[in-house]
Amino acid sequence: MFSIIIKKMASNNRNFFVLFACVMSLVFLQLVSAKLTIQPESNSWWIQLHSTEPAKYIKVSYKTSSGQRVSVTAKRPSWDSAHNYFTCSAPAEIPNNALTTFTLIKMNGKRQTMSMKFYNRNSVSSSGASSHSGGHSHGSNPSSSGSGHKIAYATWYDQTAAGTPVCGFKTKYCGAPSDQFEGLGERVGPCSGGSASSTCQNCQRGYCYGPKCVAPHCKHGGCNKKLKIWCVDTAQGACKTTKPIIMTINNICPKRHPCNTCKGGENPCARKDHLDLCESTFFAIANHQPRAKGLKIAFELVH
Repeated sequence: MFSIIIKKMASNNRNFFVLFACVMSLVFLQLVSAKLTIQPESNSWWIQLHSTEPAKYIKVSYKTSSGQRVSVTAKRPSWDSAHNYFTCSAPAEIPNNALTTFTLIKMNGKRQTMSMKFYNRNSVSSSGASSHSGGHSHGSNPSSSGSGHKIAYATWYDQTAAGTPVCGFKTKYCGAPSDQFEGLGERVGPCSGGSASSTCQNCQRGYCYGPKCVAPHCKHGGCNKKLKIWCVDTAQGACKTTKPIIMTINNICPKRHPCNTCKGGENPCARKDHLDLCESTFFAIANHQPRAKGLKIAFELVH
């Protein structure tokens, strides 16, 4: 009789542990659910995505304003070794708030499909929850923290696509302050001339060029200046590290460049607190750009 009771207890314990393991597996799957976010660099002609779960690529499908179904593949840029960022151009304009389907092709080959409306900073998780962070924030002057350093906002650019830097040299950690930038001890510009934005392709299409699209001429104030920069952004997951790096200024972001003037009030180089960092610099300190205005960073001039 005693042996029968022991066997029943053992069997019940096994059933309990099997049930417990199943429950914990479900909890774990919820904790590691992928979250997909439409990055601030996106617009109706350019798609940039961030996935918390690494993937090979992401298939994007949406309907145009005429009802045509369009599919395109967003691929990982060469600088992202972690397989979390995916970009592509849109072959047809994406209507504002268009319900868009995203299929993640995971590293193990499995697929995961999520849907959300297409607008900047909207996000969706594999559990189906969708969220949208706050709107744009504007600023003009770099502020001081009271600790000897100043605050600025940084976006990033593809150094290869940008061509030859204004200062004439390339380096690993580099960047381009706006020609209005304050905090270098001298004026960066000024920049003058250049085409009107109407002579270039519409920058809402995700690019800006043309045979008559001429950049303004800039003086080289600020070239070769070195800044110690580090991430101080409080947005979730924005900072990769808070350790500083030393970057060298080798370019300028002109307020009057046609690819900037066409952005109107969103022209980043019209601000006095804007740094446009090449991608190797930006992603050395950050995981992503949390808002259109840029990543909040601290900086000090290295003498």
